[in-house]
Amino acid sequence: MTTGEQQRYRFSEAPIWELQRTYYEQLGMQAWNNDQVPQYITSNPMIGTAYAEMILGFLQDRAAKGYTAEPVIILELGAGAGRLAFQTLQKLSELIEYAGIPLPPFKYVMSDLPLLNITGWQQHPRLIPFVEQGILDFARFDAVADTELKLVHSGAVIRPGDLAQPLLVIANYFFDSIQQELLYVDEGKIFDCEVSLKYPEQAETMTTSEVLRDIVPEYHYVRAAAYEEPDYPFQEVISFYRQQLEDSHILFPAAALSCMERLERLSRTGFILLTADKGDHRLENWEFLEPPKLMHHGSISLTANYHAMQYYFEQKGAQTLTTPHHYKNLNVVCMLMLKDPDAHVQTRLAYRRSVERFGPDDFSA
Repeated sequence: MTTGEQQRYRFSEAPIWELQRTYYEQLGMQAWNNDQVPQYITSNPMIGTAYAEMILGFLQDRAAKGYTAEPVIILELGAGAGRLAFQTLQKLSELIEYAGIPLPPFKYVMSDLPLLNITGWQQHPRLIPFVEQGILDFARFDAVADTELKLVHSGAVIRPGDLAQPLLVIANYFFDSIQQELLYVDEGKIFDCEVSLKYPEQAETMTTSEVLRDIVPEYHYVRAAAYEEPDYPFQEVISFYRQQLEDSHILFPAAALSCMERLERLSRTGFILLTADKGDHRLENWEFLEPPKLMHHGSISLTANYHAMQYYFEQKGAQTLTTPHHYKNLNVVCMLMLKDPDAHVQTRLAYRRSVERFGPDDFSA
């Protein structure tokens, strides 16, 4: 690292993402101490209850279809300090005991990149009972590259096509913190917003968090016709943006879309995604946007592009549940990438009860 370095990078390949990864790998679960990285808003009892209600609804829907033998795997991406997993499992266990109805078995898998986090979970006294019950396991998962899940406790490996039930994915404050492309759309053309970084003068003696706080990005525009080619994997979304947007900077979630596609392949029957973030699913919120600011809170984060994710998977048959009102702090989304999303009535009703009427965003407002 040198001060004043002005090399240009594709936004998704800029050193800020390596710094981000280093920050979490160095600190492990300490990253969430003293509210350096926000967590309460996405891991409180209210959202744990909402997720437990939707998971119970999903288990009921699978049971109604006669799929009670095979387990449902619940994978949490970026599980961090583990509070969401604890809250959700505690509430879900209470609901299942209270309901007293036949349901498929399930296993909750907490995943993250830093090994320090996994070690911390294994030793946490509030998580150990769930492991002993056989309903909790852990995995180190790189959302940018991995294609399978290796469970730490059981030793099982989940490979593409292994799961008979749909995979249930939880991703809170996750898609805003992994690589995104930064594109500029104008007059039907796509430009790559390359970035050069101005490092603080004392960068060599600063912590990773301090460097992330003080680094200054500068943007440069390069025509990027490759995004418009028919063989670009997410060309349908790009084409839509070319037609609908002018003078707009778009954070494009290529890594998130690729991650969900790789996770989808683990199951023979699709996936359901429960996700909460500062992320916009309405197109108008992406119109005429300036380049993004790097939000610093120990690490950095950006806005998650739920619109692109919704548009892409709905073209493949998904149904996305969102609130009719604009969110204030937290957009809670449920995506059903299933053959018959309409038939999963209990899941959809649980979203209506637990999120749409009064949900985690209303609670935090």
